Amino acid sequence: MAVDNTIIANPLKLLKYTEVLEYSLKGGLRPDGRTPGEAREAAISSGFIGTANGSGCMKLDRTSAVCGIKVELSKVPLSYTKGNFSCKVQFPAVCSVNSRKGQIQQTDICNSIELLISELIEPGIINLPGTEKPLIKLEDLRILDTNWVWNLDANVLCTSYDGNATDVCIGAFVAALKSLELPAVVVNKDDGKPLIDENGPRTGLALNSHPFSTTFALYDQILLMDPTGLEEEALFGNSLTIISDGKEPIKVSKSGGSISATKLREAINIANIRQATLFQLMMDNGESIDK
Repeated sequence: MAVDNTIIANPLKLLKYTEVLEYSLKGGLRPDGRTPGEAREAAISSGFIGTANGSGCMKLDRTSAVCGIKVELSKVPLSYTKGNFSCKVQFPAVCSVNSRKGQIQQTDICNSIELLISELIEPGIINLPGTEKPLIKLEDLRILDTNWVWNLDANVLCTSYDGNATDVCIGAFVAALKSLELPAVVVNKDDGKPLIDENGPRTGLALNSHPFSTTFALYDQILLMDPTGLEEEALFGNSLTIISDGKEPIKVSKSGGSISATKLREAINIANIRQATLFQLMMDNGESIDK
């Protein structure tokens, strides 16, 4: 069933869509024809932006994001042992008709995704439930025997939006981090300053895992995997996001109403399976899987 996304801008039409959603779920399907536990077709690729040190993109039907990571050298005190990481998420006006009309709460969504990504790199920033193992070691960003470190600057752009921006933004970031290569560095013996050797071998970062997020909208304890923009609006942001490494949840983020322990465990199991699917898709580098 095709649904007009401009419904979001009209409260009466949104109410009508909520009734359609409720009626559809009684028959075991959602208005777009998917079952509650079915995600939209996904595509992931990496390493395609020549001007970035690492890049990735992820697409879920009409929701997509791209991420570029740039690195630069920075001088720090000798007592510093780690490099630095920063992340910025943006929703341009052209990503959705509702963005142009001011319906998407861009600041809230961007801040939420930025914090989730930062939490993967430096656990404990927002104290979410999950493991405390960082995705990478910031210590690996220090240039040995110098007081210089690499700064990683990740820029994530949601290029089109129809719900579930979290999953595509995190997926694009992980794909970009996977393809990231640090330039070779030669240390000047006279002043100790590192110089980038453009012709030298590049080095990838060691990732402790390849996590992906799985987001659900919740309707009366029914888990709606990979919600569309209409589903998110109709359910007033009652959602659950689980970032999994395939074995266990790394982070769990809940907004809106409550969820039972049974449903939470069900969501975690789905997220673990989903991670394996998306990881394989990323390794296949560009093929798509409808899961």
